[in-house]
Amino acid sequence: MRKKIKPAAINGFITCFCLWPNRKMFDEQYLAYRFPLFKAITLKSFQEQTDKDFNLILKHTKHLPQKYKDALAVLEQENDFLYNVYIDDPEESFDVNNYAGYVDDVSISFIIDNDDAVPKDYIAKLRPFLQKQFAGNVLSIPQVSNIQRIKPDHYLIQDCYEMVHAVGVAYVAPRGDYKPVSALAGGDHSRMHYDNQVILLRGCGGLRIINGRNIANELDLLDVSTKKYTGAELRKELLVAGYSDFDFKCLAVCPDRRLLQFIIKSVGFVWRRIFARNRQPIFHRTVG
Repeated sequence: MRKKIKPAAINGFITCFCLWPNRKMFDEQYLAYRFPLFKAITLKSFQEQTDKDFNLILKHTKHLPQKYKDALAVLEQENDFLYNVYIDDPEESFDVNNYAGYVDDVSISFIIDNDDAVPKDYIAKLRPFLQKQFAGNVLSIPQVSNIQRIKPDHYLIQDCYEMVHAVGVAYVAPRGDYKPVSALAGGDHSRMHYDNQVILLRGCGGLRIINGRNIANELDLLDVSTKKYTGAELRKELLVAGYSDFDFKCLAVCPDRRLLQFIIKSVGFVWRRIFARNRQPIFHRTVG
């Protein structure tokens, strides 16, 4: 039986398990890895929020294998804030207004990826902005930490500061013109601050998990904030920072490639400078 929707003034949206068989993207290996990671990291970070008055809406493909639908149904019943939405096509939309509640005629929405996490006071940080005076503003906590498991019991963590990012960026929408934060800037969170005023919040913004090679959030070799921890040390450090006690053993081991990536990028940069300046070799000389 489908759980009755309980509107809330703060709603999170995750494009969770939307893999499309007609696009040759349906990957059982991805699901087998990502689903336990979602439960152990992302979901746990919301289960332990200090402010529990919010909704988290998960968007999935209707083609998801039944065993995962059954498992998600169990999670939905076990967590009052959790709702599953199944769609037929990646471009298909659903009525987000069904989930929106209002305080002072505004409602807040946020996004997060299915392998990232927020600190335990994340929802509490958003709530003070449920006021008309903040309508139309984007809310962002610039500090985010990237985590990479490089050996079975060794992890790298690196702090980043970004104006907006996909780990919990939020939007204050007015009544009568409700839209989720994902609808801003054509869904490109990296450009939301071009067209919208952004309010920057203090504190820890979230954890971004590195599961492989991804230029968008790979670790920087030259970043002095990089620290190396054992699993126990990392959990202790994050508890102090206000996060849940995560078990990071569910993360895939991704060897530290920072030096190799730095060399590759450096060679590529030099190559472009030598052979592609104004699309001509810089050694070209005109003889008059």
